[in-house]
Amino acid sequence: MRTALLSALALLGVWLPACTSTQPARPAAPTAQQLPSEGPIIALIDNQPVRPEHLAPALYELAGREALREEALDRTLARRLAERGITITREMIRREHDLFAARLAEASENSGSIREEVWRSRRLGPTRREALFARNAALRALIAGQVTVSQAETDLAVELAYGPKKVARLILLQNERDAAEVRRTLGDHPSSSDFARFAERRSIDPTAARGGLLPPVHLSDPAYPIVVRDALKSLQPGSVSAILPLPDGSALLFLESDQPAATPPADARERLERELLVQRERAEMDRLARALIAEARISVLDRSLGWSWDE
Repeated sequence: MRTALLSALALLGVWLPACTSTQPARPAAPTAQQLPSEGPIIALIDNQPVRPEHLAPALYELAGREALREEALDRTLARRLAERGITITREMIRREHDLFAARLAEASENSGSIREEVWRSRRLGPTRREALFARNAALRALIAGQVTVSQAETDLAVELAYGPKKVARLILLQNERDAAEVRRTLGDHPSSSDFARFAERRSIDPTAARGGLLPPVHLSDPAYPIVVRDALKSLQPGSVSAILPLPDGSALLFLESDQPAATPPADARERLERELLVQRERAEMDRLARALIAEARISVLDRSLGWSWDE
């Protein structure tokens, strides 16, 4: 379920993290904004009314920064759409719902619970949820025709998915001294269970929980550092690598087995090409969202919202 949730969050990433790294103008002197003194009653506490002005300062501090950036993105998107003469239809928004549902179905059989976990983790109620689907449709319309996938890229995707792979375990230590100590204890040809036990006890990599077991590694997969791929290429099943320097520490690899190539199904190329296109579109949509946010001139005048903005 964790992998499925991360996959779904990655799809949502076009909408949310796109608004988190730009820094529009800092307000020169935030001042408290006067709110209505008799707004609608939105709740009762001991039969006494709660009005929007009672909650607004706390809500601004809790989530004002994110809400303001979403509002800025929506306004700049609307301006850009108008300039291009593009209208976002219900069918376009429905397609975003369908894309998200398809990704959930691919990631997990229990897509309903994953969907609810996504909504909870992102604090997406019905209003913000629909706004985000509409925002995604607008971004996709603006980048239409700008993203392509070459035949060579599709060929590589097919090879990475169905070509031969290495089944290996990893132990990541904080420094070379700790790695050398573990390497001496394990020896050159430990059992798989011994290596897994050390990974569970000593490794600082997230794979420690499963005994250091990595997803099967294709030797051409750029997602893995070249030092890891080179080490796996030279290892025999049942042997341990030399100490490998990695950005997060020092590592040891244990090669369990060689996994032979599989025969791609008939629809493999089409499916992988479509997946590559969706990934490229997401990246371009994210880039566009950041650029649009940077266009917005934001001046915060409310003191509570200014606190959230500065934080």
